[in-house]
Parts: sequence; C-alpha cells; structure tokens
Amino acid sequence: MININNYFNELLAQRRAINLTLLSTQKNLNDNTQALATCIDLLNDAPPSQPHLLTATTATQVMALLEASFTKDDAESIYQAADVMVILQLMALVNWPKNSSHYPDLVWRLYQHTDVRIQQLAPHFCLYLGQQFAVVEFPLDPRHEVALFNQHLLYLYYQRGLSDALVQQFRHLPGLAELSLLYLDVLTYKGRNFIQIVQQFTRLQYMGTHLFEIFITSLPELEASKLVNMLSATESHTPYVIEVMALSGYSKFIPYLARYMLSAENAAAAFTAIRLLLGQKLDYFMPLDVQFDSDEQAQIQHWQYYAAKLLDAWQNQAVDFSHTQMLDGQAVTMANIDNIIQGGSRLHRKLGLLHRMRLKPNLFTPHFDMLEWRI
Repeated sequence: MININNYFNELLAQRRAINLTLLSTQKNLNDNTQALATCIDLLNDAPPSQPHLLTATTATQVMALLEASFTKDDAESIYQAADVMVILQLMALVNWPKNSSHYPDLVWRLYQHTDVRIQQLAPHFCLYLGQQFAVVEFPLDPRHEVALFNQHLLYLYYQRGLSDALVQQFRHLPGLAELSLLYLDVLTYKGRNFIQIVQQFTRLQYMGTHLFEIFITSLPELEASKLVNMLSATESHTPYVIEVMALSGYSKFIPYLARYMLSAENAAAAFTAIRLLLGQKLDYFMPLDVQFDSDEQAQIQHWQYYAAKLLDAWQNQAVDFSHTQMLDGQAVTMANIDNIIQGGSRLHRKLGLLHRMRLKPNLFTPHFDMLEWRI
C-alpha cells in the first residue's frame, strides 16, 4: 500500500522541478496541485494518527506543527519554505471554508512569531490568497522587522493597495531602512530616480530578487539599455546583465545573448534567456532534443555551435525579429500576454504575469506562485 506522506513529499519535489523547467506548463502544475489535494483528502479520511501539518484544522495546530517542521539548520528542516506555502494554501483550500475565521488568527500568529522564517510566511500567505483575503493592518516596526515589512509592501503591491497617500505615510516612518525605501521606489516606479535605484540595487546586493524582476519589466527600452551598460562595467555582474536582457524582452539583445551562449560559463543562462524571448522560434535554429540534452557537457557544446548559427541568422535577417519587445516569440501586447499566461511554460507564464502587472495596472494579477483556486 502506498505511503501517503512519502507520495506527498515526492509530489512536492516534482513541483519544484516543474517550476524550474522551460518545458512545463501551468497544466502540469495544476495536475500536481490536484494530486496534492487528493493526498490531503486521503489523509483526512484515514484513521486518526500522529498530528500532521497537512490535516491541521486550527491555527494553534498549524503553528505547533510549523515550529516542529523548521529546525535551526534549514538543510535538516522537513519542508522548504516554498513547500510550506503550498501546504498552507492547500490546507486553506481543502480543509477550511473559503471565508474561515481561521485566516486572520493564523496570519496574526505567523506575524508575531520570533522565527523570521515563520514570520515571513504571513505576508506570503496573504499574497497567495489574493482576492480571497482583505488587506489587514499589522502593527509592524519597519526599523526592526525590515524583511517582514518589505514582504508586506510586496503584498500591498499585488493587491493594488499601495496608494499614494499610504506610500507617503510609509516614507515618513522614522528609521526606515534603505532596503525598504528601495521597495517603495521600485513598486511605485514611474521613471524617476532611475540611476539612484540601480545604485541601490548594486550597493545592497539585491539583484537577482523578485523586486529586481519587477523593476526590469517596468523599464522602457532606453532605460533597459542603460541598466545593461551600467551592470556590464563590472564583470561579476554578467549573470544580472543576462537577466536584464531576458526579462526586459527587447529583441536587440538577442545577438548579445547569442555571444554569451558561446561562453561555457554563461551558456546555460544565455540559452534560458533566448528561449524566454524566442520560445518555439528557437526551434528553427536548434533542434529541441539538442536544446534539452541530458548530457551537460554535450549540451553546452550544442549551445555554442547553434549560437553561432543564431548570430548568422540575425546578421542576415534570416528570420523575423521585428518585434521590439518579445516574449515566447511574440510581441509583448496584452492579447499575446494573456495567451502566454494560459498556454506558455511556467517560466514564460511567470514573466507574462509581470508584464501584465505593468500593462494593466488596474487589473488584478495573481502572484505566479498562487495556487489555482478552482481545481
């Protein structure tokens, strides 16, 4: 007989893999979500046994089991933070009524916890509940709870709750950390203080974060080019240069990415970037089995060989790269973004949602890790 707990953990590992590959789609993730929810149903129907986070029904039980699942050494913890967020969402979906009074109690307890790893689950939980959960005011002290306060700002951003008046109120809080000011500048970015923001990202070493992704996708072509030039001045910033080229989506970066793909050190990141921009159009230059060769060394050699072909095609205009800004081989328009969100790979969908936040600022856009609530 199958061990439900072991199967559940295997599904969580599968979910992490799904989120990292360019070949998986939202349907793959939804199928995984359905299987996880079925596991919880089976556990609920099983004879009572040792308490488990998956079947907790009260905030008190959740907190006790969360504390038991986290150890001082993250490597020895039962679940990763991303796993816990999936479990919390599933628990609310399967075990708790949609408008349960458990939500405020649980979020409040998470916020008040002394372990910052558990604290930071609170704004994430609110964020992933999306429209299901109203904005709640929490008595945060941004001088001593910087990470928590910043996550709360991100939650307000996704909920379209960062009004001008609230932003000004936050800016005047005494002792506000420089990182919190960076969050406020980026989440309300309208083209002002570009140089200052880039300098803050580099000084605080905060590139490669979700906030950096939001900033990149908010940039027009000229500012994206300036950002590439500023970061290129430091050799160690090459991974972030590639990230800017990929997430901004401007087609003029394609030959530069192809040149990065000629380098073994940068080939994988550059390939992912080009695949994000071109999608299946890349298949014209590089066979699919070559793109995703399981032999790592052979794959790098393939990438280097076909990067030269891609450069030649660009120089000879052998394929249509006429769209100024691209994602998955299509121009970045609202209609195309909606199609990509529905049918693109998980990575394309994530980037599509970020573009949608920019293109439709008054339209609710879920966080890319938010579960589908209708399973």
